[in-house]
Amino acid sequence: MIKIAHYFYEEFDRKFFDLLPDNIESIDNSCDSSVDLIYCSTIARLSDAFAAKVKYNKPLICWVWDIPYNWREWPMTPEDEKFAIPLDFPNLITILKNYCELVISASKNTQRVLREIFNVASEQIYFYADVDLSSVPSIETKDKSVIQISRFTPHKRFELGIDAVQDIEASLTCVGKNKNELYFKKLQAHAKRNVIFLHNISRERVITELTKAAVLIAPTIFEGFGLSPIEAISCGTPIVLNDMPVFREIYGDAAIYHKQDDVNDLQQKLMMVLDDVHLQKKIVKDCKQIIAPFTPKLFVKRWMKLLFH
Repeated sequence: MIKIAHYFYEEFDRKFFDLLPDNIESIDNSCDSSVDLIYCSTIARLSDAFAAKVKYNKPLICWVWDIPYNWREWPMTPEDEKFAIPLDFPNLITILKNYCELVISASKNTQRVLREIFNVASEQIYFYADVDLSSVPSIETKDKSVIQISRFTPHKRFELGIDAVQDIEASLTCVGKNKNELYFKKLQAHAKRNVIFLHNISRERVITELTKAAVLIAPTIFEGFGLSPIEAISCGTPIVLNDMPVFREIYGDAAIYHKQDDVNDLQQKLMMVLDDVHLQKKIVKDCKQIIAPFTPKLFVKRWMKLLFH
């Protein structure tokens, strides 16, 4: 029997633990002397996991979604920074570099940032999309609706999507977790027409909204992996993404890209996709082949091989 102390924030971070073999037992967000190792699913919980390592002298493994190395270049107020950047960021890098027995990066881009900027070695495996369509009604014809899904933080660039739909026949649904009330109110004030905000909704509602949408956009200027585009493709919804390394790494030429922070280019790409049903189907078909390995069961195999072989 192997016992793991698992530190996480989001429920999806721990869901794959339910698929682990019967000889692996886990305890959530706590540790004791009986565990064999400590696994941290996010750098945001690394301080807690490290405290457990110090107390019980157990191996520490950390999964890293992304490292906001260039956050000072993001246009944020001091209030925004509190929500975007961990206050103990330098300490977290020190723990990753000197006290983790294994660091796992969510993408090759994150792996490169860890290595080249912070001198942190890591192994890389891709995560998964867990999309259940069994209770979602199928939609034959979609209207001209656009959706963006992410946390409501400035670097996700919800403003760009809002501006892009103002002069075209399309609506935008902004879906996310409202952790920054000030920024959320700014977004609401910024939205002029055809914009709906859905915050802190259920997982089932998110999948339903994704299935209904004609296009998902991801204008974020910083991303470590990006779950929402994978979920969109799983729901049969094409994607228009910011042209950034991590998205190019995963989707290559299969997705449609817009220039960073260029509302006119985003608007043009949206109109191109919204007006071309054949292009929509091609994007979904080509991207589905790419994300085919991103399933919970296959992730567990990759994860187990990395940790125990």
